[in-house]
Amino acid sequence: MMAQKSGGSSGRDIRELGRRLAEAPDAEVARAVAVVDQLPHRGGADQLIEPLRRRLAQLRPPRPLRFTRLLFLPLEPLIVPPPRWQPHLPTIPRSALTPLAATVRAGLGAEAAAIDALIRALSAHQTEAVARAGDLLWPRAAGLLAAAPLPVGWAETGLNVALYPALARRIGAVLTQAPLLRELVAEADAGIASPRLAPIQAMLADVRARCPDALTMLITLLLAKLPQLAALLAEIAPELGPSGETALRQAGQDATEALLVGLETGGGMEIAVSRIDLADAAQEIRRTVTLLRQLAERTDVPQMRAREQAIRQRLDAGCRQRFAQAMTAEFLPLLRQPPAGSDAAAENALETTARHLRELESEARVIGGGDAYDAQLREAAAAVRAGGAGMTLAARVRLVEILAGPEAAMALLRPG
Repeated sequence: MMAQKSGGSSGRDIRELGRRLAEAPDAEVARAVAVVDQLPHRGGADQLIEPLRRRLAQLRPPRPLRFTRLLFLPLEPLIVPPPRWQPHLPTIPRSALTPLAATVRAGLGAEAAAIDALIRALSAHQTEAVARAGDLLWPRAAGLLAAAPLPVGWAETGLNVALYPALARRIGAVLTQAPLLRELVAEADAGIASPRLAPIQAMLADVRARCPDALTMLITLLLAKLPQLAALLAEIAPELGPSGETALRQAGQDATEALLVGLETGGGMEIAVSRIDLADAAQEIRRTVTLLRQLAERTDVPQMRAREQAIRQRLDAGCRQRFAQAMTAEFLPLLRQPPAGSDAAAENALETTARHLRELESEARVIGGGDAYDAQLREAAAAVRAGGAGMTLAARVRLVEILAGPEAAMALLRPG
């Protein structure tokens, strides 16, 4: 990996501004990120954001959906900080996202403006609308990147331009599978325990035909989103023929190592957990626990058990932190001052948040920290009993039942 020298004074200015921003109050950080998010061409501004990602994960400021974010949404588990990227790894350096998106935008021409109009005022959490926009963008972008056209703004990455074609082709090959992968993930989230083998075999064969080097990237993405697939790869491998079986097994080993390193390195686990939207937290934690279990059961690496245990400890810490953050920054503020609108809407928002908290707690206590969750839930129930802002008795009873169980809820109905 060869880095190009950046402009002297501008690089120093960005580093100095980044240092000052890292020491700024939370509100100032949120304002600065909002300004960067509104820039049509972020360029070096992304260098300001990179050191703040752990802090932004805790602050969770609203982030609008932009063209670049939409383009790489299906590939998010593969994105890594630039220092962690190497050409042979099945990952994507964050510094390459903006130039790759600019390259796609240039290839789309007027279609890019139509997609911009479609995603205006959307956030990444508006799943159905994002999927509609993505279905327009991802197949076209995949075709463009697979051809590795002349890159736009590649010098901003600090990477040798010779690394671009292989990376673009790998991304293009994997991005072709985005709609089908989304469908399989939705099935798993709906409770279908085992992914369908036929479409997965088709994905593997298609990517291998388009770009053999992209196979490891696809398997890394599949394991990150569908960790239960680890048990099925051994069944799929023989169906690909001798050479395909060898390639798939090697890709599986490389993908496993890439995922483990990602979970182990530089606070990656804690940041990943803290970024999860509360509504999705339980499913994402379940995926991570499943992935760890599957990798531990199907690896010959002697140190895997020790690595798995270390990752579990960090996952436990991340879950406790996310739960505490959700309680103090999402549930209790709603309890003290319900959102504007009808009483029914306010009560529904509180109940929804409480249910998501219990779902997160249910998955997280499998890893550890049961006493910590119990204590926080009791405190939240006590705050509800003390009386939310204008809440009816019936609404408080329902909330206490969600948070602390039926016995605690019945206590509210007893005289005195």
